[in-house]
Amino acid sequence: MTDSLEPLSALLALCPPSSEGRAGGELAQVEGELGRRLPDDYRRLMEVYGPGCFDEFLWLYGSFPENKNLDIWHRSQKVRRVFMRLASVNLNLALEELRAGRQDIISWGGTDNGDMCMWVAVGPPDQWPTLVVDVREDVYLRFDGSVTEFLLAFLRKDVVSDIFPDDFPSDNPGFSQNPYRST
Repeated sequence: MTDSLEPLSALLALCPPSSEGRAGGELAQVEGELGRRLPDDYRRLMEVYGPGCFDEFLWLYGSFPENKNLDIWHRSQKVRRVFMRLASVNLNLALEELRAGRQDIISWGGTDNGDMCMWVAVGPPDQWPTLVVDVREDVYLRFDGSVTEFLLAFLRKDVVSDIFPDDFPSDNPGFSQNPYRST
C-alpha cells in the first residue's frame, strides 16, 4: 500500500467529486453500530465524495440514513443476511482463508448488477482486504489495498475483472451522488 493521500489525489484528478456537494452523515454512529472503526482512507474518501456512484455503475456507501440503499450499516446487514442463506463455496473458502466469518463482512459498495464490494474486517482497519463478489456466478476477486486504491485501479483499468462488464469503466469516468436524477 502507498501513502493514502497520493491515490486520493490521483482519484480526484481522474474523477472529481460532484458539484452537488457532499451528502451523508458522520461515520461515528455507523462505527458504533458496526462495532469497528472504519479505515482512515475510507473516512477521507467520505469527506471528499460522500456516498454516491462512480461512472454510473459502482456505488460507494456511507452514513446516509435518508437512503438505506446507500447506508453502509444497512447494506452490511443485508449482505450478511444474504450470505447466511447462500451456500457460496467460494466465499466460504475466502473467509476461511482470512480466518473470518460473515460477521466480519462490511459492505462498502456495490454495482448496478448486484455485485458486492466488501471488506473482510479482520486485523487493522487500514489492512482489510476487499472482496468483490458476484453471487450469481459464485466468484469473487480479492483486492489488497485501500478503497481509494481499488477505485483508482479499476477506473484507470489497471485492474480488470470478469465480474464487471466490458463497458466499465468508461473512458471518462465521473462521480455523482445520484446519476439517475432527472435534470
